[in-house]
Amino acid sequence: MIEKNSGLRVTGVNLWLDATRKKDLAFISHAHTDHIHSHRAIIASERTCVFLRHRNIKGRLIPLPFQHPLEVDGGRVTLHPSGHILGASQIMIETRKGSRVVYTGDLRLATGVSAEPAEILKCDILVIEATYGDPRYVFPGRHEVIAAMISFMQQSRVMGRVPVFFAYPLGKAQEAMAILAAHGYVPCVHPRIAAIAGLYEELGVPVGPYEIWNGGSTPEPKHVIILPTGARTEAASISNKRTAALTGWAVDNRMRYRYGADEVIPLSDHADFSELLAYVTMSGAKRVYTVHGSEKLAAVLRTRGIEACHLDGRRHMQGE
Repeated sequence: MIEKNSGLRVTGVNLWLDATRKKDLAFISHAHTDHIHSHRAIIASERTCVFLRHRNIKGRLIPLPFQHPLEVDGGRVTLHPSGHILGASQIMIETRKGSRVVYTGDLRLATGVSAEPAEILKCDILVIEATYGDPRYVFPGRHEVIAAMISFMQQSRVMGRVPVFFAYPLGKAQEAMAILAAHGYVPCVHPRIAAIAGLYEELGVPVGPYEIWNGGSTPEPKHVIILPTGARTEAASISNKRTAALTGWAVDNRMRYRYGADEVIPLSDHADFSELLAYVTMSGAKRVYTVHGSEKLAAVLRTRGIEACHLDGRRHMQGE
């Protein structure tokens, strides 16, 4: 059974999962602010712990290497990469009764360049995020997405305008930086993005050359700028700009109005609907709980003979 109380917990195991209120012992799947909270003790991957310190999370950190077992009250846990952002992890909980329960946290199966590749874990019970758990959310291939980013920059420059990308500062921005670097571009990035890029490099994950843009100079069309999602004040200082938001919600082109951008490009660090179905199938789970996002994934699973239900409650999905 899965308990819910400002977070999730497997009955009989004294460990809360991505809890939003202070707990004695909690697992934090990754360092996006909608998943982090100060607890008395925190289990997280080694790289996630670096980001938690950067974000001044309080509590005793227990850095746990991937695939390294740890005994907790009520069972044994191991962490495995989820592919969402650098350090993001899913957790396998083996209960005293012999059940294997997996909580994926935020998940991406498609391989990027700035996060560890996800593993698909065999289990009896699966708790899987469903941010894009609606059949209409199927992302284009990575090459197509990258081509859209490059095309946006080239078109902006032809128009004599500065290309500006909006991306979440932890994870998405570094992925965008690495993509641009692979195509010979040196982006100018917001200081918040640069600070996290420095941590990526310290952790052995280069994101390519970049410059820091603090708004004090007027950029030219030859530049490409990456700003945090929602950095409207900084963007307002660039008079001759053209903007694109990097988000999986771009599958719905109307989302450009939500983001206040000229374009939206579907670069996502979450699994799309087809990836979520693939994970469930390959996990072999007999029971599936979907969390966040759409309840349609659970409905589709039931039509396929899988016992599935959606746990109520929404959470803003950072990174997108």
